[in-house]
Amino acid sequence: MEPIIIDTDAGEDVDDVLAIALAARWAEVYLRAVTTVGWRADAKARLVRKLLVVAGRSDIPVAAGSPRPMTPGPLWHGIQDAQCDLVTPDEFERFAPADEGALDLLTRLIEAQPGKITVVCIGHLTNIAALLTSRPEIAPKIKRLAIMGGETAIVRRENNIAKDVIAADLVFRSGVPIFLGTWSVTRQFVIDPAGCGRIRDHGGDLTDFLHQCIDRWWPHKGGKIGPVMYDAAPIVWTARPDLFTTSPRKIRVETTGELTRGMTLIQNGEPNALVTEAMDAAAIEKLFYDVVLVPRPPA
Repeated sequence: MEPIIIDTDAGEDVDDVLAIALAARWAEVYLRAVTTVGWRADAKARLVRKLLVVAGRSDIPVAAGSPRPMTPGPLWHGIQDAQCDLVTPDEFERFAPADEGALDLLTRLIEAQPGKITVVCIGHLTNIAALLTSRPEIAPKIKRLAIMGGETAIVRRENNIAKDVIAADLVFRSGVPIFLGTWSVTRQFVIDPAGCGRIRDHGGDLTDFLHQCIDRWWPHKGGKIGPVMYDAAPIVWTARPDLFTTSPRKIRVETTGELTRGMTLIQNGEPNALVTEAMDAAAIEKLFYDVVLVPRPPA
């Protein structure tokens, strides 16, 4: 069982809550904690806390992290954060995050199991960069970072990297081993309308809540046919790397180019990341449904 901590911008796109539900229910990983990052980080933490409670995992601590990126500029506002409003004001106290902040929670758990915990990063990398710069002695105690972000096969500035390029650059220079689930690979698992219907019709507290999250996100989906499950990939990889094809690469983050700022570029030199080339999307999709849509007991 792989111990993991998830760092997330849940409440923006909907794949975060769906991926966290997978981690909370999957016997192959031991979800130790969740930390949140980005605008309305406290609201994101309450959303995650409610998700974990309805999933029957109230034992998992949730802590809010930085609401602002390290990169100067306008604060990025998520247009899809209506999911956060599924926690109503009268529920704020019940689903409040931990008193300790994200960096303290990350430090405490990593220090307790040095070299054992993978931090799964499914948002921009502000919290992780802040941890590594403020507490550099912790870097060798992190087993690895499993990141959803970046793109190397096509010309694209992927959101999780581009939202905080300074933080991303610091993380890729840190020396901590990295798995990088790139945009063009991780987008191959999509929950289509039929899959959304399976979640809606399954019944049970968790799937009812996931359906509500999808419903809140749906008006903002753009051209997507349903939730694109980018964020499931790094979670699945921690326990099932056999479902992925990767190559060791040296990755740098472009921080200054007018047209290229935020891109992840392959460089010559010592590899610092395992970068996805392919994944078994069908197997990952089946795993997701098998774990999240657990059979209901007979009435």
